[in-house]
Amino acid sequence: MTFQGTQGTLAPPVGASIGGFMGAVGRFAPLESPIATAAPNPVLAPYQTTPDVEARAATDFMQDASADLIRKLYRYLEANAPQYRRLNECVPLVRHAAELYGARDYTAAFSQAYQAYRAITIQRSSIPGLPGLDQSV
Repeated sequence: MTFQGTQGTLAPPVGASIGGFMGAVGRFAPLESPIATAAPNPVLAPYQTTPDVEARAATDFMQDASADLIRKLYRYLEANAPQYRRLNECVPLVRHAAELYGARDYTAAFSQAYQAYRAITIQRSSIPGLPGLDQSV
């Protein structure tokens, strides 16, 4: 099994030593061998070939994740923006995330909410005393 990312493949060549561990054990089984393949998950098996279930799961997940993040950001800004005026710069980002959520574009809403989260984190690095986002408000 390999992971192909923007930096290239993140797996050793088939049959290569992993971390220098060859010793008396010998060569590892190739990564493409039947031993390395996982058996299908019996719980998920009926749904593994159903694209509509996968799409529904992804939509529901992004809907929940974006709603939770937007609420968290809203509560944070509501509690802290009056005292830390620079946080008002983040309000339009959260408002736009809420608009995207209302338009049922949950992935874009989550992405926009992340930008607001990122902006708050950046401000926290330059504003002494600004509470963290993980603190209950």
